[in-house]
Amino acid sequence: LEKHVKGTPLSQLIASDASSEAQKEFKTILEAAWKEILTETGKAAKWASVVKEDFARFMAPLPGSQVEADILAKLWEEKGAPTPVLLLAGQASEQVFWDSSPARFRYVHIACHGYDRGSIPDLQPGLALSPILDLRNDSFLQMGELSTARWDAELITLSACETGLGDLYVGDGMFGLSTVLLTGGAKGSVLTRWRASDASAPVFMQKMYSAILDGVSPVEALHAAQLFLLEEESEFKAPQNWAIFKYVGVPW
Repeated sequence: LEKHVKGTPLSQLIASDASSEAQKEFKTILEAAWKEILTETGKAAKWASVVKEDFARFMAPLPGSQVEADILAKLWEEKGAPTPVLLLAGQASEQVFWDSSPARFRYVHIACHGYDRGSIPDLQPGLALSPILDLRNDSFLQMGELSTARWDAELITLSACETGLGDLYVGDGMFGLSTVLLTGGAKGSVLTRWRASDASAPVFMQKMYSAILDGVSPVEALHAAQLFLLEEESEFKAPQNWAIFKYVGVPW
């Protein structure tokens, strides 16, 4: 990415308080780096390149994801919890996700773009991760791929759009991302019912995880975060900011 930057340091372009002009510049840089990477992938990664070219270019940067990561990393430090492993910007790729052995973590938090079958009909529901440094994958962590993962997590949070949706099957009920996470061994998951707000999600997650690290169960912590955003003085009291999140799993 650095060689495509002209003038403004990359660290300023991806900062949580970056201006709209900086965000636009960062998007231009991503597109330039993207075209270069797609050329380098060659025939061996033709299918992955096609998927990236067709779909990933519609994914705009999410400044709130960086804010969310910064807030939670600071919270973990303040609570004296084990130092978290952070995968940011280009490192938040599909390949690095698998290489980091996600099954070894007690808490897994993913803040990115999400989509359901209605948003991208050609792909299974899943998560859109960074394509910049990943030459071997299409950068879409789809439901079928997540079904192969084995977890030892007490909580997996998918802080992205529409991660709590699914398909209804007679006799089996709703089948979606929560199903494959629980089947893989996760104790519970926090997902979204519709499109997530890039502004309110960091505030919600800070409140929820603060309670969890104090020993409150995820169900109660989620409820406390919802009530916090619902308060009269909160700028995020509209239902779309707090009613979006749901917990699926063991109500421990």
